Amino acid sequence: MKSLARVFGYLSDFAKLAANAANILKRMSITVFNTIFFISYQSADPVLRVPGQPFENAQINAPL
Repeated sequence: MKSLARVFGYLSDFAKLAANAANILKRMSITVFNTIFFISYQSADPVLRVPGQPFENAQINAPL
């Protein structure tokens, strides 16, 4: 019976670790997306720049 409890303890620990890893990955992906979006928003390259925004105003209108 003790070994069964130990196995369930390991499983719950593993579930907590998996949840933490998923949370960290989610935060990292959001940060990477925001960074890429911010860089492309400010870029002088017309391909990367958001349409309709002159480059001079990109700094002012960039999302916080």
